[in-house]
Amino acid sequence: MKILKPLANNITLTTANTVNNARLVYVFASAASLITVTSNTNVVKGSIVVPPNNFVLIEKEQTDTLTANLAVSATSVAYKD
Repeated sequence: MKILKPLANNITLTTANTVNNARLVYVFASAASLITVTSNTNVVKGSIVVPPNNFVLIEKEQTDTLTANLAVSATSVAYKD
């Protein structure tokens, strides 16, 4: 059984945000959304498209930021398999 443990309150994400300095972020998108991971030195590390009504877990450095082209829900989480 996979277990997600919320570590902070959910936020609405569009502009650059560390999501509470998270290392693992649960991102839910109600519409197809492009999520971009950027380092604290403004280097784009990568991006991913989240399909509509789906979620992804994004692993990042604490100082990395996430941005989204549309508003998505993001929460810092811990994961256990």
